[in-house]
Amino acid sequence: SIFVGRSGALYAAGSAMYGQLGNGFTGETVGKGKVTYAYARTPKKVDNTSAKFSRVACGVHHTIALDQDGNVWSWGLGAYGRLGHSTPSDELVPRRINSGSFARPNVKIDAVYCGQNASFATQSSH
Repeated sequence: SIFVGRSGALYAAGSAMYGQLGNGFTGETVGKGKVTYAYARTPKKVDNTSAKFSRVACGVHHTIALDQDGNVWSWGLGAYGRLGHSTPSDELVPRRINSGSFARPNVKIDAVYCGQNASFATQSSH
């Protein structure tokens, strides 16, 4: 789960399995023949960006967020291009999307949404 504070800071809690908390790690450990992942029981501030956010959405293993300047950021499981970075790589910290339509200087996004394995953004005007 990701929360947006009044100041625009992000706070994350839950599973870090694919980096979807944005804190820079998955918390993966191997012990007694099995892999386990750390999780945050209470929300912790995501300190890996100075951007101020206004909206956030969570998929099963990824997160997408909109900053107050209309830029879109994503992180977590990158399989199938769900993060929008032109590569299927996982991102462990928030990364601004600078590819495709988001690379155009006049694009300002109004809202972001996540499906289970996809990300969406809407723009109300050009």
